[in-house]
Amino acid sequence: MHQNLHLSGGPAPPQSNVNQPNQPIPQASQPVPYPPAAPTSSVRQSMIFAPMPNQGVPMQQPSVFQPQPVQNAPVYMQMQMPPPAVAPGYAPGVTFFQQPQPLPLVVPAPALPLSQAPGTNPCLACKVRQQFSGSLFCGKTCMDNTHNSAPGILEIPNTHPKFKDIEYQFLIKWTGSGKKPTVHHVYLVLTKPADMMKYEVYKQKMEAKNSHISKGQQPGNQQRRWHGTGRNCQLGDPGNTTPCTATACSLCNIIRTSFNITHAAAGAFGKGIYTSSASSTSNGYSRTNSASTMRAMLLNRVVVGVGYKTSTLNSTLVAPPAGYDSVIAAYAGTDELVVFDNDAIRPAYLIMYTP
Repeated sequence: MHQNLHLSGGPAPPQSNVNQPNQPIPQASQPVPYPPAAPTSSVRQSMIFAPMPNQGVPMQQPSVFQPQPVQNAPVYMQMQMPPPAVAPGYAPGVTFFQQPQPLPLVVPAPALPLSQAPGTNPCLACKVRQQFSGSLFCGKTCMDNTHNSAPGILEIPNTHPKFKDIEYQFLIKWTGSGKKPTVHHVYLVLTKPADMMKYEVYKQKMEAKNSHISKGQQPGNQQRRWHGTGRNCQLGDPGNTTPCTATACSLCNIIRTSFNITHAAAGAFGKGIYTSSASSTSNGYSRTNSASTMRAMLLNRVVVGVGYKTSTLNSTLVAPPAGYDSVIAAYAGTDELVVFDNDAIRPAYLIMYTP
């Protein structure tokens, strides 16, 4: 049951005698519960409310009310006012006409390191501050410093939402019967800013040409697609995040300089860069020529543009048919996308798994 509270913390104010001229005016020596006598100083003292405790959140300065005098009125009328309402967040026990006391300083607790912050989204670079919305980093400084260290890879913890996102796409796109593979590690691929700028320019060019956004597609019809390749080192194994420099290691060459069509062999649909929406299809091209027990696969950003759909093999293609920007091939239950421009694709994530 709710109880009625008198918010002033003292007796109810007496009736005003402004309209009763025959009543004697109270003298300063007489006790007057409310309103109190006007201060003798020319500087009026402040009225404050007592703040309620609020753990973990710095308290705001209390509201200060300074009564204004009524012109040409007796002194006792200058202080007549209704009882003040209690401001939100303040206790009903108020103190009148006292100097404000300093509030206790509440220092927020420092952000937890990654190992002590389960369920949170810490910055991948400093691993202390929380990520900025829509980014893997807490801000521009950490993001720029990380990408300026390219080429390389940066591990995404398996408790991170981005890890779950990549793992889900990998497993849901693993078609066919049998046991699903196990994802052990996911890494962010660090690409040099100058190389990413070339990709962005190409994407904007395709968007200006085809207006994909108006069709409900991503700018330039950008998609995330898989690419399997050979690995001659242990990049991606625990503690190995620096690409090797061996010319025979296709994985490290792609991470260091992105895709290069001059190194591509002519495939079933021409000499281009091949990716697939099915991780199980790209698994057929993933090879490990080292002591590692895991395989590597790249998830890439690809600007599809307007794709030419075909199921007819044509190994002589060196460019998409006129009016198209890529080739989308579907045959024998597989799906492959072929682009013929180096700037149409960039590696985004490296997945280490066992089939």
